[in-house]
Amino acid sequence: MKKIILILLVLMITACGNEEVTVKNPDGKSLTYQYFSDLNLNNYTLKIKENKNVITIKKVKENIYYKTSNLIIIEKNGIRYTLDVVNKTYSATTITKSLNYTEGILPVNIDKLKNKSYKIGKEKINSFKYTYETYKNDKIKTTYYFENQKLKFIRKKTDTEDFLYEVLDFKEKVNDKTFEIPKDYTGMVY
Repeated sequence: MKKIILILLVLMITACGNEEVTVKNPDGKSLTYQYFSDLNLNNYTLKIKENKNVITIKKVKENIYYKTSNLIIIEKNGIRYTLDVVNKTYSATTITKSLNYTEGILPVNIDKLKNKSYKIGKEKINSFKYTYETYKNDKIKTTYYFENQKLKFIRKKTDTEDFLYEVLDFKEKVNDKTFEIPKDYTGMVY
């Protein structure tokens, strides 16, 4: 009997501590909107970490730079350059469809985000409790975790994947040389 009461007590405390509320008419009051409305989403450097893998995404207008530990992808002037960091080689292909490397990570449209309903609550990550806001876009659920007004984590969840990214850095400065192929890389033809 004591075990049953203890289990019920733990369940009640857990449920009460993680209450989620839907905000239907935010009018720009969400932490997510306030955070991203101050940033230029057409010119930025985003550095995130998923497990031990650090991902860097840079964007200036239509030019994109995407880097993981052993791969760099540069998209510019209608060409996608795929760089092999280990072998210092690269290949070039014509872009038939641009990839959205930040799909489910960054908001697609900041103006629509201003009035988009979302769910708010608190959740523990690495023994610290963060305030979160969850948005649903088609089949993607994106959750932004904040410590006060500072974005700390982003969770991208679909039917087939669930990634938690730690936000390491987000700034609006991109080096001019970012979109150049390093001179010590060799072009490969397939």
